[in-house]
Amino acid sequence: KGEADALSMLAEVYLYRGSAMKCLGYAKEARDLFRDTKQPVKELEELFIMTKASFWVANEGGVPEKKGQKPSPAWEEALQIAREALSAAKNLGIKRSIVAALFGVGQVYVITRKPDEAAALIAEALPLAREAKDDKAEANFEVLTSQMHIMNGKDEQAVEPARRALDIFREKVK
Repeated sequence: KGEADALSMLAEVYLYRGSAMKCLGYAKEARDLFRDTKQPVKELEELFIMTKASFWVANEGGVPEKKGQKPSPAWEEALQIAREALSAAKNLGIKRSIVAALFGVGQVYVITRKPDEAAALIAEALPLAREAKDDKAEANFEVLTSQMHIMNGKDEQAVEPARRALDIFREKVK
């Protein structure tokens, strides 16, 4: 147990020091140990660290410039890790974790210019965020919605979700 916790701490240290690749290595080791020792909540926490680190790694390699362009293998790995976090969160039934994991998957869809997948995910996630009374997540999904509309060339449709996000941040998120 102690070894997995130490690996997890190293992963976080490297993440916040800007070394996402080192973070991923330690986080994967920690995740495996948490899985082997049947600690699913800690395993999920490690998957969230891996998701964040994988975004940083993928972003270093660039993002697709237009819809339909194939994302780099690093973005495919980021999507796989985010989906693994979503699956773990759903297995645990922790609503806020499900919402957070959906956001991770949604971010990859938006960044890699997959608007249909992003729209379907947002349609699933927004009601869950509201149900969980997670104002910050709700606002973030509104931002993601706005970004998705811009990606689709529907700038006029991007305004309203951006305004809703701003209202939520101003009125509810402290």
